Amino acid sequence: MRSADCRTETSNERVSESGPIVESSSEKRSSVESPVSTQGIETETGGRRVVRAGMILVLAATAAFLGWRSINHVTPRLDRSAAVFAAAGLHLAHGRILYEEVWDHKPPVIHAINALAFKAGGTSCRSIRNVERWMLALAAVSFFFVVWRTFGDPLLALLGSFLFLLHFVHPSSFRSGNLTEEYGGVFILVGVAAAVAARERKRPSAALWLCGISGMTFSLAVLTKEPFCLSALAWSLFLLAPRTQGRRRTNLKVGACFVGALAPLAACVFYLTSHGALDDWIDVLHFNLVYKGLAGGSSQSFFARFHDNLAPTHYFLLDHTVSSRLGFLAGLVAMTRLSFLRRYRFFPLFAGAAFLLDYIATFISQSHQPHYYLIPVPSYVLVVCCGWAFLLDLARDRRLLRSGMFLSLVVSALFLDYGSYGRILTEHRELRETESGSWVVGVRFHSKR
Repeated sequence: MRSADCRTETSNERVSESGPIVESSSEKRSSVESPVSTQGIETETGGRRVVRAGMILVLAATAAFLGWRSINHVTPRLDRSAAVFAAAGLHLAHGRILYEEVWDHKPPVIHAINALAFKAGGTSCRSIRNVERWMLALAAVSFFFVVWRTFGDPLLALLGSFLFLLHFVHPSSFRSGNLTEEYGGVFILVGVAAAVAARERKRPSAALWLCGISGMTFSLAVLTKEPFCLSALAWSLFLLAPRTQGRRRTNLKVGACFVGALAPLAACVFYLTSHGALDDWIDVLHFNLVYKGLAGGSSQSFFARFHDNLAPTHYFLLDHTVSSRLGFLAGLVAMTRLSFLRRYRFFPLFAGAAFLLDYIATFISQSHQPHYYLIPVPSYVLVVCCGWAFLLDLARDRRLLRSGMFLSLVVSALFLDYGSYGRILTEHRELRETESGSWVVGVRFHSKR
């Protein structure tokens, strides 16, 4: 018996050494329960994804709502330039030909937007305001998407969208709205959002479509206000920046962006050629070159104009909020950190380049009109968001500390800029009360003749 027991123990030892051929009851339960537990983890992960997607949709809808409502603070009447665009658009809506029967020295898209507004909503100022609502909502959502997909923080994206609207619809530069810089800035933001999405897409077909959309919106911006070509150049380089994708794919992206940019230009040329007004548009382009001092020379050097433009830029853009100025300085510091730039695929560097080119665009005509300073608003606030992201990245590996820093950032912005919010609303109210008269009566009179 003892020898049999010994043989039995020895055989059990050999079995245990070779591997667990016969599993115990506890091992069987664990093997049966493990797929269930894995499925529970996957379900929990999927649930978190659904919750996060819902939260992002709510925040994006909030940004769109803020953009939609921001036009409510603007005076219901249009000032001189905005009224000229509205009058020309109303004439176009009645069948007159741009640059031949209706003359203005601005590019064609601003007049087309006003004409479409009157066609869709009738000959009322409310038609233009409704178009502006949709455009500002689109701009806020585009800004939200750019910041969210770049830095991965939807709360930062919402805060940036609010700050963008605060600067963009500021009474000192936005005034009565319906401006070329307003619509051009929206087109630029949509193009940047498409560029960010195109760089993320792994499917070549989807990336090419997004490149085409980006090129088309950049072209629309230039055909709304010519100086936007500088900003479009910076963001086109961001879109087409070489990566580990091969020369063939880069060439396809360049071609798709070029074809998209040609589409609005081809539509304008076709319209003007079919109505015999293409030569009139060429004359308008030459007039603009002379008007902006590029054809006949300039009395000041480039560096002198660069310096003289600092004061109006501070008044019409940088002086709006304290938190934005601090964030902008942090963004400039972030551009010197190579690790930060690599982490976000050099987006802060392109945002800084776009702001520099937008700053140059504001003093091309040397007249320092307030609405010119709407041009650098998108790139300026993007640099501000880069600075905030840089500060939050200091606590990247500590979620609690990062949440505390974000809360401190929001509280500091509210505390530092509390007086700015009231001053902005007061200036909007003063514009609504002081401006008198209505452009609608004059436009209707001329349209009936």
